[in-house]
Amino acid sequence: MLRPPRLLCLAALAAACALPNDPLSGIEVSWSLTEREASDGEDALRLRTCPGALLRRIELTIEDLADDSRHRTFTYACETGFQTKNQLATLPSNVYVDLREGTYRVTVRALAERGDDDYEVEVDDALEVGASGVARLHVDLSPALAPWELVLSGGEACEVAAGGLRYLDPADDLLDAEDDEDATSALYRASLVGEAFGEGADEQSPGLALDDAEHPCAGAWGFSQRFAVDPGRYVLEVRVDGESCAIPIEVPFAGATTTLDLAKLPCAG
Repeated sequence: MLRPPRLLCLAALAAACALPNDPLSGIEVSWSLTEREASDGEDALRLRTCPGALLRRIELTIEDLADDSRHRTFTYACETGFQTKNQLATLPSNVYVDLREGTYRVTVRALAERGDDDYEVEVDDALEVGASGVARLHVDLSPALAPWELVLSGGEACEVAAGGLRYLDPADDLLDAEDDEDATSALYRASLVGEAFGEGADEQSPGLALDDAEHPCAGAWGFSQRFAVDPGRYVLEVRVDGESCAIPIEVPFAGATTTLDLAKLPCAG
């Protein structure tokens, strides 16, 4: 079996500290979560927190490629190994596994808040661990875009409607949201456009733009729409002929469906 993570002492908390005599060797593993929906361009992609990406724990399975009997799985809270690229350049990861010299395969599994949403992230290269020194591995754990269906009805009863998708809680869902004014006030994506589907829809049916601008109900609002979004928690803000409604939405990895009757918004008394 692999050796368990080595515990290093804290000199500030002890008058004396005996470090291991043998050279330090092993791997540091860290991860981050960058959004994938790029309709506003690469610069608009933000870093999600673990709760914002609906993740709770991370599993690392480490296998010695020279000895099938030497493998072990370690489990961490998602926040434990979270590092941005800037942090990676200057700070050690909190996830360290003590290993002897050799070549290892690392498999990373992301465990979701919902148990049926777990997924595995491929690590392309085997890691070489020398007799001394630490190999470093940083993994992008971002889940794939999830399907979100907005099933619409009641479009014949209104004149104009507007819609926008926002983060439910930017301070909790996004990293450093307090330093990003756009994250706390702007749309999740200003250029997000759906694909019409369902009854009456064909290749010529217009896609719905969730850009906060008013559009005729007789147009895209007359068809159900399918979007691909980053898994997470959102608020769909809808305005129909001047009446507003904010609808909380959660889109897990497997996708979600929201049903909306424009003739009777769920916020109506």
